[in-house]
Amino acid sequence: MAAPQISLSELRPGRCARIVVTRLLRFWEARNAKKDGGLMGSSLIQASVPVHRLNTFRELLREGAMYELSGFDVSRSNNHFKLCDSVVAIWLNEFTKMVEVPAVANHIPTEMFRFRSVEQLMSLANTNVELPDIIGKVSDIRTTYNDHTQTTQRVMVNIRVDNDATVCVSVFYSVAELLHKRLEHGVVQPKVMVATNINPKFVGGRLYLNATFGTHFYFDNEVAASQRLFEEYLSYLSLF
Repeated sequence: MAAPQISLSELRPGRCARIVVTRLLRFWEARNAKKDGGLMGSSLIQASVPVHRLNTFRELLREGAMYELSGFDVSRSNNHFKLCDSVVAIWLNEFTKMVEVPAVANHIPTEMFRFRSVEQLMSLANTNVELPDIIGKVSDIRTTYNDHTQTTQRVMVNIRVDNDATVCVSVFYSVAELLHKRLEHGVVQPKVMVATNINPKFVGGRLYLNATFGTHFYFDNEVAASQRLFEEYLSYLSLF
């Protein structure tokens, strides 16, 4: 007999033998910027894969796909660098079964963001409590190129958010290189940007939103959230 299904909200700490049906929104290889970029694990929204299990699950991961999960561990969420509001987190282990399934009757969103206002970002700055998301209209993009290493050193994106307040999204390391390539070969001059899992910091009295290794960027009409703001921008232009 198949194990009964439960929802994410029903999870409790310990080994879970029951089945959870969920959608994989985003995933990435988490690296420690303070330890030479060492691989820490592959993080999902509400789930993590330990380094020594990466080869087991790496090929199974597909953004947007739905899965049946069972045999995983549930632990209390970390109180630092939180990616979601859940009080528990999932850890995949050697007993975990992860099977991709077709869309089911109960609708699971294809995207979910945790946008914060400038005021909220300021209160989170330098606390390392959570890694929220941000959305805004792009004012300008500046790229710093390292001639010695022939790589992108830094990308700075100024975006206008609440009440036309401007904040700077700072992107470094390999994330800057990936973003630069996207801007070169894709959306060259984006009007709207969504940045996920950013770490707010005050530097010299100014608020910076530092990208992390888990930051994903979405532009203009790539996701529903940015598309709404992009259409507002186009409507505004049509008035002139």
